[in-house]
Order: sequence, then C-alpha cells, then structure tokens
Amino acid sequence: MGWCGAVRAPQAWTGSGSGLRVAAELPPGGCRRSSGQFFPRGTNTFTYWDEPQAGTTVLSGQLKTVASLADTVTVSCAYDGPLLASETWSGAVSGSVEHHYDRSFRDSLERVIVGSTSDTAGFAYDRDGLLVRAGPMAVT
Repeated sequence: MGWCGAVRAPQAWTGSGSGLRVAAELPPGGCRRSSGQFFPRGTNTFTYWDEPQAGTTVLSGQLKTVASLADTVTVSCAYDGPLLASETWSGAVSGSVEHHYDRSFRDSLERVIVGSTSDTAGFAYDRDGLLVRAGPMAVT
C-alpha cells in the first residue's frame, strides 16, 4: 500500500524549480518509501508502521505519522487491515477523523471531531457503485 515502488532508489532530489526536495529510504524488506519532504519554509517527516499495530501481529509498513516541523502539527494514522480507520491531529491543530466503510470497502461514514464538537458525513452509492450522496450534498 502507499509508496511501495514509487521511488527507484534511495536519494534526494529537487523538482523543476519548485524548491521541493523529497528524501527516500530503503527499509528492511526492500519497499521504497518517502522519509521526508523539504520545503523552503520547513520539513515534513514520515514514519511507518514497522511494528504490529494494536490487535495484530502483521507488519504492514503503512504510513504511521506525518509531522510538519514548521507548523508543529503531527497526523497519526491507524488502520483496520488495509483501510484507514482514523487520523488524529495533534500540536497546533488538534482533532480526529474516523473512517467507516461498507461491505464493498467504500466510504460509508466519516466523523470529524474537534474538541467537544463532532460532525458526520454519510456516503451513499447507486446500484452501479457510483457515489450519489456525500453528507448533505447529492451528486448528480
């Protein structure tokens, strides 16, 4: 899942005039993945689940955290198998997003929690599996 195979070799490079540099690493097991992004105003770093998550013995290698050093914000990710179950924001921005899925592994509900306030958005699909409703919005 995610960055596997996206980068050909451990290296850092700069995009065409954008000033963006991306560092990549080759972890045990050989799956290449990004370890950070370097912007003129700061660095974003990434960590991965290199140990089993709670309730499992599987090493998934999925994205665990993204930290913005300049903005002092960290996003922590938790999974239910291959599916993103939640994102928790801490630091200068705090809150969480919970993801729920239907039997076809499509988004069925997302719940956003900030402080003591929460809001949910449900998703509905037609018989062909196309999105027809996202929260209060109908998709036509």
